Amino acid sequence: MTRRLVCGVSGSLALIVLVAGGPGTAEAPIDRGIGSRLPNFTLKDAVTGKPVTLYQDYLGRRALVIVFLGTDCPLGNLYVPRLAAMSQAYRDKGVAFLGINANAHEAAEQVAEHARTFGINFPVLKDTKHHVADLAQAERTCEALVLDGRGVIRYRGAIDDQYGLKYRKAEPTRTFLRDAIDAVLAGKAVAVPATPVVGCLLDRVATTPAPRIRPSAPEIVAAPRVLEGSSSSTPRPTARSGPTSRSRA
Repeated sequence: MTRRLVCGVSGSLALIVLVAGGPGTAEAPIDRGIGSRLPNFTLKDAVTGKPVTLYQDYLGRRALVIVFLGTDCPLGNLYVPRLAAMSQAYRDKGVAFLGINANAHEAAEQVAEHARTFGINFPVLKDTKHHVADLAQAERTCEALVLDGRGVIRYRGAIDDQYGLKYRKAEPTRTFLRDAIDAVLAGKAVAVPATPVVGCLLDRVATTPAPRIRPSAPEIVAAPRVLEGSSSSTPRPTARSGPTSRSRA
């Protein structure tokens, strides 16, 4: 059983439907994990099938950007070209980009085809059991994390403010992700280390155990049927209508 969220698009205006969650839905604080080190992990590149290990392959870079993506989220697909352009622009500055798909309903083959179709120029890893999404406490597509060279989370949140709940700006006025990368490269504190994310909820597999159902009475114990005439049969007691008398000598 999975948790799904549908995002819709109307014309040229991206309409993110129900991204705020229903009544009683409480999301974690937006600054969760800031200042802590992201634990190591290994996932497979959906395109090449090769394993990628965080500390082995990326530790020591000047900065690492991790973005959670989905194949069918309209908002995420709007940002993919921008992410590809940023990856290209920062590559020579020692910054690497990683995409992670943690949606339970999207197979690795779909993730690979999406990466090829959209021209994603950085690895997209398939997080089959949303293990890394849980480690990173990620909740939505387009959620970006910026790690420094020691693997410490220095920024978490939106890419910029161009798209939001039922609105779209001609151009972004706040470039949160770019500003965070520049601050890390300059060795400075990130001025805005956390921002809310408007995107589709990650589709996680439900972890609630199924309730135990007691079987019906005939299924609890199936008594073996004794075959008549069998040598292993146990004689059945005869019914007695009254007290018996002892035989006299």
